Amino acid sequence: MIPELRFQWWNPDEERLAERVMPALMLEVRINPVFGAGAATVEPAPHGLAAPLLAALVAVSIALVLWLGRARWAPRLAERWLSRSGARPHEERRTGRLLPLNPRP
Repeated sequence: MIPELRFQWWNPDEERLAERVMPALMLEVRINPVFGAGAATVEPAPHGLAAPLLAALVAVSIALVLWLGRARWAPRLAERWLSRSGARPHEERRTGRLLPLNPRP
């Protein structure tokens, strides 16, 4: 059962407070014969290996990166990557010249 609803609003045409009442409503609900009256059975979710496998893969990857970082060739590889990507140390990028604030064409 839905109880009656009483609401008020300002009526600008009549310039007064108006009120309206919506009567109570009774709903009748029937069981769907297709689904039956019994409770639904819930099957447990299968235990997957995706999460533990992913965690192990991430741990091995981190260990490999840390181990390779100690190798002699790692600094040279980083230097080569920085030279190709255009990234330079801050001191090399500084030119010492200042641009005018309001350049004229």
